[in-house]
Amino acid sequence: MSTKSPPDSLLPDIVEPIVVFGGPYGNLQALQELKRICHELNIPPRRIFCTGDLAAYCAQPLESIAFVRSWGIHVIAGNVELQLAADQADCGCNFNEGSVCDALSNKWYGFIRQEITQDQIQWFHTLPQHIRFVVAGYRCVIIHGAYTGTAKFIYHSTPWQEKQFELDAADADVILTGHCGIPFLHSQGNHIWANAGVIGMPPNDGTTLAWYLLLTPQDNELLFETRAFAYDHNTAAQRIESCNVVPEYAEALRYGIWPGNDMLPKLEKAQQGRPLIPEKLSVERLK
Repeated sequence: MSTKSPPDSLLPDIVEPIVVFGGPYGNLQALQELKRICHELNIPPRRIFCTGDLAAYCAQPLESIAFVRSWGIHVIAGNVELQLAADQADCGCNFNEGSVCDALSNKWYGFIRQEITQDQIQWFHTLPQHIRFVVAGYRCVIIHGAYTGTAKFIYHSTPWQEKQFELDAADADVILTGHCGIPFLHSQGNHIWANAGVIGMPPNDGTTLAWYLLLTPQDNELLFETRAFAYDHNTAAQRIESCNVVPEYAEALRYGIWPGNDMLPKLEKAQQGRPLIPEKLSVERLK
């Protein structure tokens, strides 16, 4: 990816709950519902973080980008934003060449390039690739896929040594990420890898739910929770069908199974169609 992003964004220490979510993917209906949930949780935009890929598989890229901008939340550049900003011909998703996902991405990425406005592309140039802050004494970094590679896929089954390498490279105690599309929490001692999942597509688990991550600093601990929510997935699917770009992803919204899983490791492939269970992880405050 050839475009140059602004330096890491450094925020003041955070002492109240935050929401992290990944991949809206042009799914306006999921965005609208998550905003309602955040309002219900009393979490303002300054404590809400999106890990990028505002547009991808779904049919309302322009509207979704405009929605996120008007919401006023924190956003980092995912691989899609970086590729569009650099006027690249593909999404940079790191799919296996010749895979189903690789073939389908050519269609939806071309659709996005036609829809996107120059103003939105210029906004992409202002997005950092990482956001840093401290919460409950933990040095946190928001990333897209991996610190050393925006489009790198890291799953729960990815060996901890690889996650630790990324944590060390980021000089962080906690990585907060998305990209791979499947939420999970993984920890070793005081080091945590927390994947929020995405809201634009279900996590290949046979449900129609979207996922996000809630971090809650408490008196003596920091609590991580992966949470699921329902939204008007039928309207989102109908939108895809009406623009006739990649109907396979309309089916994914309705039935919860991805049209391709070529990029998945063996363990995550075996879990296809099994509904995910929300996770919680509590760690002691560092100070």
